[in-house]
Amino acid sequence: MRRFLAMLFMVVVLAFLAACANTQTPAATPTISTSNEQAEQAEQTEQDGQSQTEPAPAAITDISEEYFTITDFSGVELRIPSNIETIVSIMPSNTEILVGLGFGEKIIATDVFSADVAGIAAEIAVLSADNIDMEYIISINPDIVIASDMLRFTEDNPLAPLTAVGIAVVYVPISSTISEIQRDIRFLGEIMSATAAAENIINEMNALITEISLIAENIAAPRTVYLEIEAAPFMFSVGNGVFLHELLETAGAINIFADQNGWVSVTDEILLVANPDVIITNVSWLDDPIAEIAARPGWEVLSAVQNGQIFQIDTNASSRPTQNITLALLELAAAIYPEYFSAESTQSP
Repeated sequence: MRRFLAMLFMVVVLAFLAACANTQTPAATPTISTSNEQAEQAEQTEQDGQSQTEPAPAAITDISEEYFTITDFSGVELRIPSNIETIVSIMPSNTEILVGLGFGEKIIATDVFSADVAGIAAEIAVLSADNIDMEYIISINPDIVIASDMLRFTEDNPLAPLTAVGIAVVYVPISSTISEIQRDIRFLGEIMSATAAAENIINEMNALITEISLIAENIAAPRTVYLEIEAAPFMFSVGNGVFLHELLETAGAINIFADQNGWVSVTDEILLVANPDVIITNVSWLDDPIAEIAARPGWEVLSAVQNGQIFQIDTNASSRPTQNITLALLELAAAIYPEYFSAESTQSP
């Protein structure tokens, strides 16, 4: 059952990101202002698109003792408690960022896909991912619910019953690129009044990315790579505009789908023509994804299969748009170029 849920979750994420990849409407830059009025939280509106550039972080000044206001990426002004002690986090990426910012202990409930995030209490409530129990959330009365735009497929504010009783709800976009991921880290840093912690996370990310890039500059013969994020029979990979593609380039590899955008449907015929030097998979629902790839009919002629150049990387680090993508970067670099990258030459933040 858990494998089915994980596959369903990936399909939904892929569909959402594929839709977002084709829009050119920039997201609004979040802005923060102060207010002393006890106004109701504004109704959420649907985000029209994703920004491809990193907006400047909002500045917080003269926060009141009770709350401050912030304008989210869809232009909606939200009322945020100044002192947040309890959080419901819906979406693993949100949960990982919150833990990274130092607020794991304040998360009192989360979604089923966040249950394996290190840094949250083992005994906290786990909510269904496809049917959020809003009555339960109201009963525990958190200071804030940090949710995902992925919930807003069919309606502008699916968590309206929570805002109706005065619970602050924030929708965070699903980000595709490294700059968007860092934008979201800054945004949640503003929400949690932890801007310094957010900048520290981003600085650590950028330091490691730079370190890997400098090593990759010395690679004389770049290798071609097929990165598989969903196994047969419905194979998917990534092209431009996705952070996994950026990670491959950072590591000095050549993505065989570099000439395509977004999330790419893959066929056997395409792979046989491309004949990549290395195959990477982040699929975890199969018992042995490496053996499954090697045993696919017709794939025995691929160089990567013949040379044993099939590797598996961590699913969570390579699929969740958070600061932990740097772990995936290290794994990719070491798998593709073990002669250049090792545990001694690079260290995770």
